[in-house]
Amino acid sequence: MLHDIVEGSPGELAGMQNGDFLMKYGEWEVVDFANIIDAGDALNLTIQQGMGGEKELVIGRVKDGTDMDFYRFVFEPGIVGIHIVSQPCTADEMEDIFQQYEVWKNSNDI
Repeated sequence: MLHDIVEGSPGELAGMQNGDFLMKYGEWEVVDFANIIDAGDALNLTIQQGMGGEKELVIGRVKDGTDMDFYRFVFEPGIVGIHIVSQPCTADEMEDIFQQYEVWKNSNDI
């Protein structure tokens, strides 16, 4: 989950919000509940320090109850200004999010 988005940062200016769910970062995709926790520290380091080149992120945002909207962002090299914390969901809730993401991803050729 995105947290502590830096005011005026590229992440905030692009429309990212606290509480958005990280679904994809570059080639890495959230594929299960444990994957989120395992990758969080490495992603925070890369995103916060502006390491690497262009950054593609896909986030999910709750729009109504358990329905999600998904957004794709591409950032130039540099600090994005977001921090990632563990998703505060049950495994069943995450499974529902993953299913919605797969439908969105397939319909958008991501």
